Amino acid sequence: MLRNRLAKIVATLGPETGTAEAMRSLYEAGADVFRINAAYSDDDANAALVRLVQDTIADPSDPVGTLWDLPGLKMRIGGFAEGSVALESGGVFTLDQSPELGNERRVYLPFPEAFAHSRVGDLLRLDDGRLTLRVTEVTLYRLTTEVVAGGGLSANKAIFFPNVPVPTAEVSARDAESLAVALEAGVDWVAATANGSLAVVQDFRRRVGNRAKLMIKIDSQALLDQLDAVLELADGLFLARGDLGSSIPVERIPNAQKDCILAARRAGKPVVVAAQMLESMVSDPTPTRAEASDVCQAIYDGADAVTLSAETAVGHYPTDAVAMMDRLIVSAEADEPDPGTLAAFSEEDTTETRVESIGGAIAHAAVGVARELGASAIVVHTSSGSTARRVARLRPGRPILCLTDSAETRRAMTVVCGVHPLLMPSLSSWKEIVEVAVRATREQQLGDDGDVIAITAGMPLGASGSTNILRVATL
Repeated sequence: MLRNRLAKIVATLGPETGTAEAMRSLYEAGADVFRINAAYSDDDANAALVRLVQDTIADPSDPVGTLWDLPGLKMRIGGFAEGSVALESGGVFTLDQSPELGNERRVYLPFPEAFAHSRVGDLLRLDDGRLTLRVTEVTLYRLTTEVVAGGGLSANKAIFFPNVPVPTAEVSARDAESLAVALEAGVDWVAATANGSLAVVQDFRRRVGNRAKLMIKIDSQALLDQLDAVLELADGLFLARGDLGSSIPVERIPNAQKDCILAARRAGKPVVVAAQMLESMVSDPTPTRAEASDVCQAIYDGADAVTLSAETAVGHYPTDAVAMMDRLIVSAEADEPDPGTLAAFSEEDTTETRVESIGGAIAHAAVGVARELGASAIVVHTSSGSTARRVARLRPGRPILCLTDSAETRRAMTVVCGVHPLLMPSLSSWKEIVEVAVRATREQQLGDDGDVIAITAGMPLGASGSTNILRVATL
């Protein structure tokens, strides 16, 4: 299914959308990638979700991707007898080590280190910073707090402690276990928290290998300071703005978003923006004006994809949320590009270091030719997807048809801006590539008789990184 937009939508699956019928509805509304948040269910159930996505949306003309978001080392509270509670500002709320279901006065916190390292006066952030507690009393088994910023609180929400040390040498045992299940299930992308450590990124890279694509979550100042090094190891970035907002001042989030997007585009790798994008649609059928502006700003900044979390996992209007996200992206893409972003990227892109290979030069040339001739599409024949990503980073402003004989590449490309991946049998000659490119463009209704397309490929055929040919064809 070819979308009428370039940026992609990542929709999180959950209790409201864990059925084949719901998945099909989300896909038809505009979801391109389904995210599984491994922190909220057991690994076997999450693996079953991956398989259900693959079985439900199996038509060759309907590319879909899966993204497994590892639990990470986040501390999370326990459950509530009534499912959720409302905390009033100024009230008293206790965190303790009693495993009973909680209520409006207390909740279970199964992390002894939190009690050992907390201090009176510490500010604790819950649910991506929406709620704030101030510690007023500390014992080995109980933290008494005052509610500074209240609101609704449901089970299993993450809680941030400012003084609890986080291991930074290697992947945690919980993440390693979840990762093994994800890879066995055949997931396309893995999103991982590195705890601010490049050593953990390296460990994830070693464990994932080439069995999936690795997306590192940018959730701390330490990783913001090492974006280029992270991108040397990772296949993409996941900007976790909620977690990031717990570690840096909230007013710095917009600039951090721009920095992440520009760094990823320079590297030719996708970047996904996440957290509270249409949060009000968990309970309301329409978003706030501020949320609509937030989504559009991410598109203006150049994000490859934007994410729906609770909106589709537990919200009352999951399909409406995807449809609204689709409408907002289409509207934003109809506007003129952000001059500031264009200037920053153009300046970076004119340096000699940006074209480091023949494939990179061909990608630049294809975009230039397509713009000069008003081509209806750019068709990329690729095995690994690297040329499609090189073209996509330049944001040519028209669809990129990615013809590949690799099912893994096809699914991985579902998160890349502007790329519509199509699975094709192996092609044996340049003439055949041109014929297939023209036919695919017509079948996808991307051009009329007389329109032109730019086509890239490599010789020898099938060799990764061999892109060295550019041709213009007329429909």
